[in-house]
Amino acid sequence: MKKFIALTTTLKAFAAMLFAGFICLYMVGGVGYAILIDGAFDFTISFIHLVMAIGFTMSVSLLWGVCFGHVVIKDWAFASRYALFVFTLVILLATTFFYFSFLTTPWNLLWLTAATLIVAFVMVLSVVSEWYFKKTGEHYTDVLRIYQSQMSTQ
Repeated sequence: MKKFIALTTTLKAFAAMLFAGFICLYMVGGVGYAILIDGAFDFTISFIHLVMAIGFTMSVSLLWGVCFGHVVIKDWAFASRYALFVFTLVILLATTFFYFSFLTTPWNLLWLTAATLIVAFVMVLSVVSEWYFKKTGEHYTDVLRIYQSQMSTQ
């Protein structure tokens, strides 16, 4: 139960970060659209877009936890985890694009652009995180070897 609570706390925090980023991207994108193309952005988000953003960011966070949390998938290499992560993210984006093709509300393209940027951010973040953890692990392994060699000479 303790592991479950620790995992869900991390995933909720990650989902909240993604949602805040999504809303910021949506607003900045709307302002950019108003300045460059139309001139009519009223700094609001429709209820359906808000609900979709919440579901989308929660889904991305859940996928992150499943693929990289070492709780559900325990013994896979990073490349396999990353391939599954990217594949499911692409399916998630395609599903939302398909849904929005039936939903005729303004600002669908802005929502999809923000979602695509969030997906790109998360994909890059996963690679950078893996690189950082690998480098940190190598550093601590080197420090441990130095310590062990000093202890054996004493």
